[in-house]
Amino acid sequence: MYYSLADSILNSVWGENQSVTKDEIIEHDNNFKVLIELAGVKKDDIDISFDKDMLVVTADKKEPNDKQKVLTSSRLYGKIIKKYKVGSSIDRDGVLAEFVDGVLSISLKKSESHQPKKISII
Repeated sequence: MYYSLADSILNSVWGENQSVTKDEIIEHDNNFKVLIELAGVKKDDIDISFDKDMLVVTADKKEPNDKQKVLTSSRLYGKIIKKYKVGSSIDRDGVLAEFVDGVLSISLKKSESHQPKKISII
């Protein structure tokens, strides 16, 4: 997956359990919105950080603690890591995140120099 403007603003990089974690990146005039499906994950088990030029989202989908006898299961548990290469066009102080109904939404504000600007003709 590759999402870009001229200088490749966001680039999704494969992490652990990628096949079970679906995401979507939407570009608006002033920001990017990253949506990640994390059904079954608790808010306290999600970490969002920057590491150099990477936005890193880590989540831990834990197995239930009850000792039931499971006959069959196709559910996956464990660590989920999503990495997105972000360019200098992201304002790192303008990041907002919310987690609602199993979907993590991260809003990444574009830096002023990368936002659309209307030029007046005189």
